[in-house]
Amino acid sequence: MRIGDDRDGRAALRHDVLTEARRVMRPPREVLICVAANGVLVSVLWFFSPVRLFDAIFTLHQAFMFPVVMASWMIADVPSTNELAPDATRVLALLEDDDVVGLERLLRAKHLVLWVVVTPIVLVVAAIMGATSHHWLTMWLTMVWVATVPFAALGISCMIGVWWPYHPIPLAERWEERSNWRHMLLRWGTLCILPYAVVPLFGLVALLPLIATLAILKVRLSDSSATLVALIIGCAVALPLAFVVWDRGTRMAAKFAVKRRNALAAYLGDPALG
Repeated sequence: MRIGDDRDGRAALRHDVLTEARRVMRPPREVLICVAANGVLVSVLWFFSPVRLFDAIFTLHQAFMFPVVMASWMIADVPSTNELAPDATRVLALLEDDDVVGLERLLRAKHLVLWVVVTPIVLVVAAIMGATSHHWLTMWLTMVWVATVPFAALGISCMIGVWWPYHPIPLAERWEERSNWRHMLLRWGTLCILPYAVVPLFGLVALLPLIATLAILKVRLSDSSATLVALIIGCAVALPLAFVVWDRGTRMAAKFAVKRRNALAAYLGDPALG
């Protein structure tokens, strides 16, 4: 049975989405904190960093790209990579039953809730930038982009949590267990930093149609015309590509989790492993 093939599948997905939404809203609200922190960080770097630092961090500098970059950064953290460990009890039950469909549905629910948290914020930013620049068509195309293309990154980044999950342990408790520094500090610290490098690279895959179109049209059209045409072509190519990557990537992650269920179950069942 595939997700969404029948009424039972859709009802189960709705249930998982509501369960994930309640989890996100409960203390310590780590998903909301991560999203907010990344939004503030990318805004500060985009608007206030020196030119050299700006050029080193951001590949595309057009103003309309800020909402696109912001969307990528706001999902580039543990909510999109460490997805199994925070729900260890449910994941262990699904692994025990070799329930690939259930794991796939669980991952999709997490992606959808993260999308609901991030997308309205980025859409408001895109609308404000479009209103101040009066480039209305560019604004609408950008809003369509940020509401859909980030799914591509989510479909790939969830694989990291299948390979290297870590338990959501409070910092104070981690420090108390610092004698086990390889698991509690080194492994955890690496996996906290890794998404900032990896997830934007996944997002870059979805941006390739736009980047390629800008490169091709730059010598033929004015900057404003090239930007508009690139956005139209980029959206036409990237939107279906993003949903294909999300669908296939999430499905592969669920299958791979079941394939390595013994290692995952051993890790998820022991919080002392960090």
